Amino acid sequence: MVEKKLKRGLQALVGPWAYIAGMVITVVAGFVFPFNLITPSEATMTVIGVLSALGIAVGLLNIRDIEKTKFLIGVLTLLVAGTQITLLTSNIQYLGNQIQSAVFYLMAFTIPAATVVAIKVIHEVAS
Repeated sequence: MVEKKLKRGLQALVGPWAYIAGMVITVVAGFVFPFNLITPSEATMTVIGVLSALGIAVGLLNIRDIEKTKFLIGVLTLLVAGTQITLLTSNIQYLGNQIQSAVFYLMAFTIPAATVVAIKVIHEVAS
């Protein structure tokens, strides 16, 4: 009983803030630290590490059983669309690279969350 209350309290406190922090970092980092896949900077790698940790927290604490399918479909759509973002943003002056970077950081945030949720789903199906 105490464990359930502690878990709910942790979910209520950490879960939403991990999501909010991840989204804010994603947008800010997209404009401050342009993403370069070939030669990533130390700052870029740090941002990706922080976003990955926040994504794991979101996957563990925020996604309820009823939301798992919708979440995984949303992440899958983001990954497919995100890989093609260069085609859309390459012609946008001044902001194109920043938008592309923000989307790549968003993928770095959501992939760990999706991995956690996918492992939960696989475990449920296999049990």
